[in-house]
Amino acid sequence: AWMGRRAQFKDLPVYSVPYASVALHVMHEKVPDRGLLAALAYRIVDLCSVPEDKILPAKDRESYSILESSCVTLSCGLGLVRGVDTDSKLIFLATDCSEEKLKQVNCLVGGHLSIPDQIQKLQKSGAYLAPLDK
Repeated sequence: AWMGRRAQFKDLPVYSVPYASVALHVMHEKVPDRGLLAALAYRIVDLCSVPEDKILPAKDRESYSILESSCVTLSCGLGLVRGVDTDSKLIFLATDCSEEKLKQVNCLVGGHLSIPDQIQKLQKSGAYLAPLDK
């Protein structure tokens, strides 16, 4: 409700986030590393600043990193993973956080909070959120 009062999802600016610039994590569930993008797609995520020593680096320079374990960390705000482009290795993130705050973000953390089914259905039909341009 808090995010909905601040702006409608369709009105939030969308940022292209390269895989290599973030670590991904899902709280309260064990998700295989290769399944993290799917687990976070169309989900509300916490935009976090995690100490570098808590991050396991990616196996290659273009992939996302993962957290070595769950940790308490600074939250910079909330965002919505609007989409993923596996060819360009980009995550499309909608958020009302300032660009200055986004520079501090190095981890996207998901949990049990997701977009209601009715909004997802509208998203997929193109009625609620405009489709993303690549």
